Amino acid sequence: MLKAAGHMGHQAPVHGRSGLNWPAIAIVAIVIIAIVYFFVSGSGIKTVTSTYNFSMSSSNSVNFRLPGSNSTYSVYLASASPASATFYVGKEPVLINRISVFTLTPGGSVNVSTDGSDPANLVVKLHSSGTNTASVELLHIPTDFNARVSSSVTFLNSSQAAAASTTVTTTVATTTVGVGQGSTTAPTTTVSSSGGSAAQALADANLTAYGTLMNNYKVLYNNGKQCTPGLYNSTMQSKGFSYAGPNSYANISMVTPTDVTSSVAKVSGSTYNVTYVLVKPSGNSNVLVLKLDSSSNTLITYKYGGDFSGLTYGQLNQSYATEAQIGNNCAAYIP
Repeated sequence: MLKAAGHMGHQAPVHGRSGLNWPAIAIVAIVIIAIVYFFVSGSGIKTVTSTYNFSMSSSNSVNFRLPGSNSTYSVYLASASPASATFYVGKEPVLINRISVFTLTPGGSVNVSTDGSDPANLVVKLHSSGTNTASVELLHIPTDFNARVSSSVTFLNSSQAAAASTTVTTTVATTTVGVGQGSTTAPTTTVSSSGGSAAQALADANLTAYGTLMNNYKVLYNNGKQCTPGLYNSTMQSKGFSYAGPNSYANISMVTPTDVTSSVAKVSGSTYNVTYVLVKPSGNSNVLVLKLDSSSNTLITYKYGGDFSGLTYGQLNQSYATEAQIGNNCAAYIP
C-alpha cells in the first residue's frame, strides 16, 4: 500500500381480425432489411488500433475491425439532427447478433460492447451532428480494462432495433474505463449540475491517464473488501514484512481505502472540476482534482492532494503496478 501523508420492451398491441397488424409488420420488415443492407454494405474496413474519426450520413454505416479480432463490426447512423444522433453498433451478420442502440448529443460519448455484453470494448463519441449527418470518433478499449457498458446503451436484436428506430431516446452518458481484475464496478459519481457538459467533463476525466489510474485503484480497493486477516498476515509474511503492532490487520484496515468516488463541480462556462476521493474507514481524502473544458474535451490542470499530496503520477502508477502484481484481495493493504 502506498504511503504519503499517512499509511496509506413493451410490445405494441396487435390489432386486426387475425390479431396481427400486417401493415406494421411490413414496415418493420422493410426497416430490418434496410438495417441489414446498410450494415453489410458499409464503407471499407479499417482496424481501430487507437482512434478512428469519420463523418457519415443517416441510413449509412461504417465498417471496422478491432485489434486481435477477425470479426467485422459496423456503426450505423439511424438518424441525426443538430441536437442529437442515434446509432446502432453491431457485429455482422446483424440478423443473428445483438445490436447496441444509443443516442448521443454533440460532445457526448458512451462505452459500447460490439458483442452485446460486458465488458465494453469501444468508445463512440459524437463530435458534432446536423441534419442527417454526424462526425464520429471511435476509440478502442482493451479487454483487460474491464470497462462497463454505459447504462444508456440498449441491447436489441435486429427486429427490436427496427421497431425502436423512431422511439429510442437516451441521454449523454459518462464514459467509464475501469482497469483491473475481479471487478468491473463503475466509479461512483455525483454530478452537481445538470446537462451534458458536466457528464462530458467526467467522461473526459475518466479517459485521461490520471482518471484511468484512479479507476485502476478503485478496482484494487474494491477487491480489498474481501481481504481477511489470515490472507493479510500470510501475504505480509511472504513479502518479508511484519504483520504485528502498527502493521497489524486491525490497524492497517482502518487507513486502507475501500473505494474511489468522483464528483463534478462547475467552475464557469464549460469548465468543470472533477474530484476523486479515497473512501477510508478513518476518513475520506480528496486526492486528485482535474480541471477540464468539456466543450473542447481538454485537460487544463491536475493537482494531487490529501493522501496523494507530494506524489507524482509516475510514483502512483508504479505503486499501483507493484500492488496489482500481488494478485490477491489484500493487494491494497501491502506496503
